[in-house]
Amino acid sequence: MRSNPAAIASVLALAATPALAGSWIESTNGDISGNRLSPSLLNITLGDNHVIGSFGSGDLDYLRLDIPAGVQIAAINVTEYSGSSVSFVGLQAGTTFSVSPSGASPGALLGYTLFGNANLNSNILPAIAAGSGALGFTPPLNPGSFTLWLQETAGTTGYGLNFVAVPAPGFAALLGLGALTLGRRRR
Repeated sequence: MRSNPAAIASVLALAATPALAGSWIESTNGDISGNRLSPSLLNITLGDNHVIGSFGSGDLDYLRLDIPAGVQIAAINVTEYSGSSVSFVGLQAGTTFSVSPSGASPGALLGYTLFGNANLNSNILPAIAAGSGALGFTPPLNPGSFTLWLQETAGTTGYGLNFVAVPAPGFAALLGLGALTLGRRRR
C-alpha cells in the first residue's frame, strides 16, 4: 500500500483553514444582543473567530459561543480596545446567561476578568478561568455552549476579541488517521 501525499495535504489543509472561521462584526451583523436570555450566536469554527463590537454605560453584550465536537477554544485574544479604563467579561456554561447583572456574584460564573489596553494582543482566557471566587476551569474551552457577558460602565468603548479555535487533541489524531486512510490505495 502506498500513501497519496496530495490527499493527506488536502485533508490537513482543510482542517486548519482559518477561512472557515466565524465572526460577529457589529457594523456588518448588527448590535450584539443586550438580552442575557437571548444572546447573539457565534458558531465557532476552526481558526480565528473575530468579534468586533462597542458598548458603553448601560449597554451589555451577551454572546453565545457554540463549540462543535472536535474543536477547542485555545485562546481569547484582545485585538482592539478603545476605552480609557477596563471592561468586564464573564463566562457561564450554557446557551443563556442565567445571572442578572444586578445580582451577579463571582460564584455564579464559570470565570471572569477585566480587560483593556494592557491586554492588547494577549490571551485573556487564563485570566477568565482564574477569576477570584468563580467556579473556575482549566483552559482550553472544550466542545459545548458557553455564554459571555461583556460590560463597560464608563464611556463608549470599542473592543475586538479573537476566539482561536484549534482541533481537540483526539480529533487532530483522527484527522491524521483519516488522511492516511484516504491517501492509501490498493495495488
